[in-house]
Amino acid sequence: AHMDHVAGFDDVRRFNTLNGTMVPCNPTDPGANGRTCRCIGKIMKCYAMRETEEQMHRIFPYISAKGGEHGLYRPQIEFDNADSFEIGSMRVERVKVEHGFPCCGYLIREQARDSASLAYISDCHEIPTATVAKIRAEMERRVFTPYLQAARGDRKHMWSFFALSNWCAVCHSGVVRAALAYYEDPKRRAEFIEGAERGMPYFLQSFLADGYCTEGMGYWNYGFGNFLELTTAVKEATGGYLDFSKLDRAETAMRYAFNYRMTPTQCPIFADGGGGYPTDRNVELGVGFWPELKPLRDDRLAINSFFPNAQIYIGRGQHLQLGIKGGGNDDAHNHNDVGSYYVMFGEKFVSGDAGGEEYTRFTFSSQRYESKILNSYGHPVPVVGGKLQSLGREAAAKVVSKDLSGAVKTVVLDLTSAYAVPALKSLVRTFAYDRAAKTFAVTDRVEFSEPTAFETPFNTYLRESNPTCAVNNGVAKVGWNVRPEVSVKGGACELVEEDIPNPNRISPRRVAVRFTRPVTSAEVTQTYRHP
Repeated sequence: AHMDHVAGFDDVRRFNTLNGTMVPCNPTDPGANGRTCRCIGKIMKCYAMRETEEQMHRIFPYISAKGGEHGLYRPQIEFDNADSFEIGSMRVERVKVEHGFPCCGYLIREQARDSASLAYISDCHEIPTATVAKIRAEMERRVFTPYLQAARGDRKHMWSFFALSNWCAVCHSGVVRAALAYYEDPKRRAEFIEGAERGMPYFLQSFLADGYCTEGMGYWNYGFGNFLELTTAVKEATGGYLDFSKLDRAETAMRYAFNYRMTPTQCPIFADGGGGYPTDRNVELGVGFWPELKPLRDDRLAINSFFPNAQIYIGRGQHLQLGIKGGGNDDAHNHNDVGSYYVMFGEKFVSGDAGGEEYTRFTFSSQRYESKILNSYGHPVPVVGGKLQSLGREAAAKVVSKDLSGAVKTVVLDLTSAYAVPALKSLVRTFAYDRAAKTFAVTDRVEFSEPTAFETPFNTYLRESNPTCAVNNGVAKVGWNVRPEVSVKGGACELVEEDIPNPNRISPRRVAVRFTRPVTSAEVTQTYRHP
């Protein structure tokens, strides 16, 4: 065993402690002094060749499954020399490699689904023919053969081949680029290139006609970035004959990366995909395929961007930037967020949509919309008659009007269809952006056929030491530099605050402007002013 492989082995003792319990030392032991002994914990199993185990005992003669002397803190290890073994649901098989002495790697697979293997070889000089044959056989069986079956039209294999999402480009790119590196036979290579040629139109159909990526900028970087890498590899392999950048929607999907930005380094955080900005690598490849986009790469962004199919508006100013969303509640990586928005003062995010949550086992389950971050509750959109927004294609906004040419840019959305409330006659949200005045206003006008509960919230993120919370039946000013000025018509209201936990992500403080009595009509305006 090389020291660079095993020198840190002594620190395994920490995991013994974490995985077990500490017990009192023998008080009669002269070295214990009544202290709690940290040397006894759960024994850890170590899988290694017998030759390696012998070397380990020579280098670390004090490691054993019995623990050390009282008061000493030593690794507690039990060695297993089996050629194959199971850890949880994983099956692990040892394979031999050469490193000037006997050494090994591992093939790892999940047993239940017989899913793709991982070949792990940390360090070697040579991989024996028998080991190479095993790895090649697994690659053929688990990756290349299913891919070619999908390429021939068999949809039972590699569902991702036909997926209308980032996963389509990711899987095609990984398999085809691996095949181009793996195979030398031109005919075999051509089969994989043909598969990519068939698959990429599916991926590009995941973008709306205006180029908008409903999954968000993070998934654009992942999915379209793999599309760009695959396009580069295939174009090189075919001597320029095949160029996926010329496919329908490819250029508009690239333009999205520039036009969706509020600032050079930040996009709105709608859906699961997060904010951020296009990676340097993706920009470099994209401008290489479409040189006319170079001015956008150099941050020469227009004052406004509008995605008509997605109903997304981006407003840019020196001091205040914003993104607003119409759309529907049936997107990939969907949130129920029709009518949401995002506000920045310079490079600081101050209010609006919280974006996604850290993925858990519930995120893509039937319990997905129990999350206040993913359902409409945690978004800055109304709660109508005690009900949140509905899920589905019918829960969608309609653009009533827009004016992006005047001094005050306005977008008016009808949100009525997003709520399954029988008494709701009309819910219209108006966004007004005044770059010169450095203000952004959100106005909700609602009408009911009978008195109905209504509230409309805003989210705040920058915490103030002493926020004011006074509310009147006309205007409520609450920390104008972080929170909006709020004016209401139609009845008395109150501010109801709630912190919404979002572990390891942005956690919003939801401030609901709630009418104290049911209303038949009402109007609420929230105005953000840059200081």
